[in-house]
Amino acid sequence: MEATNSLDPMRLQMEILLEIRHLRSRLDQVDKDRSASSRIWLTPADMGKLVGVTPRTLQNYVNADRLSRASYKKIPRGTGFVYRYHREIVLRDLGIV
Repeated sequence: MEATNSLDPMRLQMEILLEIRHLRSRLDQVDKDRSASSRIWLTPADMGKLVGVTPRTLQNYVNADRLSRASYKKIPRGTGFVYRYHREIVLRDLGIV
């Protein structure tokens, strides 16, 4: 934040608010840019990208018991569920590592 020659409280307040908004925006961008490799539980889209299959294929693997129960979690959301996949266990189950 730039130093102001004036001690006008309203101007100072506006500058502080602008700086807070700018910092919040930068923090949001950092959070979005966080790579999938730094997270343990991945969305179907992120897991699919990592192993080279579609999210639907991952669901087919679950239905066919190709993935161990420990490799995914089924989270209630609304009237259905969302899935999250454990990065390391899925890679092991699929023989990638």
